[in-house]
Amino acid sequence: MTVGPSTAMRAVAPERSERIRAMLREHKVRARIFGGSALSDPGWTMLLDLMLSHLEGRQTYLTSLCVASGLPTTNAKRRVTQLITDGLVQRENDRSDRRRVLLTLTDRGLEGLSAYLDQIERR
Repeated sequence: MTVGPSTAMRAVAPERSERIRAMLREHKVRARIFGGSALSDPGWTMLLDLMLSHLEGRQTYLTSLCVASGLPTTNAKRRVTQLITDGLVQRENDRSDRRRVLLTLTDRGLEGLSAYLDQIERR
């Protein structure tokens, strides 16, 4: 399990965190203007939230990620299950409270998001 950002990732973390926050704000604007159309992708929002948590060394719990996605809880949990099946996200029971589930990006998810952000930041 990936615990925190690498040394190289920490060097770009503040700028990258702000870029991700801007992307999340853009998503909220699209969702507000266009409603529940295909222009809204809760799975992508979840991945961005997990990347931001990774960069900032924070933990993300399943319930908070579901709320942040804007989907009904059942639909959000299905989306998380799909991200896990796709190998982008992993889940772990919280050792201090077995009722809570921690979510993190897998190495594959982290590498994919890093590569994506590297490419769009170069433009």
